[in-house]
Amino acid sequence: MDLVYFPESYNLFIVTVLVFTFIRMLIRAFFEWKYSKYLKQFILTLTETFILLAALIVFAKFNLLY
Repeated sequence: MDLVYFPESYNLFIVTVLVFTFIRMLIRAFFEWKYSKYLKQFILTLTETFILLAALIVFAKFNLLY
């Protein structure tokens, strides 16, 4: 139940979740690059991060979140 509703709160929630997701993926890529037994695994993680970023830019550009 929402006691207070702001129209911006939905967008703020989406942006917050996405920022934490990108930070988590970048930290994972760093540790895969630095400490993983499979040295090329970080390239896949970075590629996944950039594909997600590109998809979000497309969603934001064409206003597909609503």
